[in-house]
Amino acid sequence: MDKGIDLYKHFIDELVKMSENCIDANNVKKGVFIGDVSKKEGMDAVLQKLSDEDRTNLAAFVSDVYTAGIFDVLDYLEWLRECKNMEIRIEDTALAMDEFEGIQNDYIGRRQGWQWNK
Repeated sequence: MDKGIDLYKHFIDELVKMSENCIDANNVKKGVFIGDVSKKEGMDAVLQKLSDEDRTNLAAFVSDVYTAGIFDVLDYLEWLRECKNMEIRIEDTALAMDEFEGIQNDYIGRRQGWQWNK
């Protein structure tokens, strides 16, 4: 198989794994705030007031925001690829970003369980 295609698939699949294991969302579920020390005390107090169900719902929201952020960056990279001829190289090999549905669409598709067709 083409190395550029393999590297591209790995790139997208790693982003999917990152989004499925959002550290901030996992910490919200646990009722713990990790981040800016000046905000920690206040956020921990807020999280402690929430029920397990409310923390789970808030964690899902945080995860969705994280996923949307990844999507937005990928959407911009796709624009750069299409309009400015940008390419991403790993191990001195250009990722085969034009082989599928577009970077951001491949990311969302893989998050939804799509299989690679090549």
